[in-house]
Amino acid sequence: MVLKEMASGPRCRVFAIADDTGECEFLDFCERVGRDNPAGLAKIAAFLDRAAQRGPATNPEQFRPIRGSSGLYEFKPKPFRVLCFFDGARMIVCTHAFKKKEKIETEVRFAERRKAEYFASKSRGELRIEE
Repeated sequence: MVLKEMASGPRCRVFAIADDTGECEFLDFCERVGRDNPAGLAKIAAFLDRAAQRGPATNPEQFRPIRGSSGLYEFKPKPFRVLCFFDGARMIVCTHAFKKKEKIETEVRFAERRKAEYFASKSRGELRIEE
């Protein structure tokens, strides 16, 4: 598994999960958004940069835990959602992003699988970081 650095700052580093071939759902989503909605992509980037510089927003309208999940959170740059989790206090790992209209239950299940894969890869010493 590969981690692609999205933002880095004094509070934390923000990564996106990619598979061993470099395929990354989050970056693919951002590329599509950037083509159709450059302002939307800038909003996503601003949320991630803010988290790296000052920590995630404390306003639940912008960042909140997902109830019923195993430690998943969501950035909420309207109309998008970026699902993520923490690995320690200074590392945020984004699993993927989607438009708000998608069914959150399906998206949470996907993020839970990616989180489990991440920690399994980490325990086997198979994580690779691309900055």
